[in-house]
Amino acid sequence: LRYRSLILENEQYKEQLEQLLQERTDEVDRLAYFDSATSLPNRRFFEDRLAKAVSTAKLAKQTFGVLFISLDQFKKVNDSLGHGPGDSLLLEFAERLRSCIGETDTVARFANDEFAVLRTQIQGTKDVIETIGALSQVLKFSFEVEGQELFATASVGVSLYPLDGEDGQTLLKNAGAALYKAKRFGGAN
Repeated sequence: LRYRSLILENEQYKEQLEQLLQERTDEVDRLAYFDSATSLPNRRFFEDRLAKAVSTAKLAKQTFGVLFISLDQFKKVNDSLGHGPGDSLLLEFAERLRSCIGETDTVARFANDEFAVLRTQIQGTKDVIETIGALSQVLKFSFEVEGQELFATASVGVSLYPLDGEDGQTLLKNAGAALYKAKRFGGAN
């Protein structure tokens, strides 16, 4: 009877350890693949999805778009209002960005004020232009950040597979170059 009791205690202890291990594993995965401020996927997650999109598009002879998006003048928000309001603005922007994409698409936060969107299952540039138009529409409305009304603009750089690159890194590089060109022209481009 005592032996049986010890076995039951060990089984319960083992189950608790397994549950704790699973919780910790889930937490590590979340930290490794998601941004803590916006809860969006991070660059690592995005690059994984991008690699899969390249493989799929090659086999199916499809096209897809990569958009690099940056909030214009975001540094001024952090410098004048602080990082708390800046994080609130990023979170609201992330939510608005999510509203502009389809279920099969991916939006991720890369760093600071930079976001990336993977638009899959598109027919061509028209679909990407529609996404940019939707983004422009949601940015027309002000952001409520800690009792203050803020207006924000964003700049966007785009690359299309296979026109602008046949691998993920080239597509990201070209979308990034297009973004910085848009920012050089004053932003909101």
